[in-house]
Amino acid sequence: RLDAVTQRLAQEPSESAQEAAKLSDLGSVHANEQRWDLKLPLTPEIRNAVEHLVSSLGGALQQLVSRDGALAELACIVSDPGAKQQPLHADTLRIGSKCAPLFTVFMPLQDVTGPMGPTILCP
Repeated sequence: RLDAVTQRLAQEPSESAQEAAKLSDLGSVHANEQRWDLKLPLTPEIRNAVEHLVSSLGGALQQLVSRDGALAELACIVSDPGAKQQPLHADTLRIGSKCAPLFTVFMPLQDVTGPMGPTILCP
């Protein structure tokens, strides 16, 4: 999917067209050279993975989120080798919005080693 998005962006006729196309497929990300925030469609395969994740969190989510809870964002951060470390930052600033409270879940899709720069979480 990322390859298809980057190819489509490269074919846009102008910078303004590229920026508009980015908004539909990519989120903003710090240190964005060699790093992408790829918005994911809720395809059957991705939905299956999300349902598996939710069921594995089981009791923890049931205590925090009612059946009225909504999925606010679904994305995949892709970092190529050599990508610079991102500065410490908040991923979401939705304080006081209809999304509050908001819970974020990170699920690594591969083994993450120290040299890869694992995610640091601050409560």
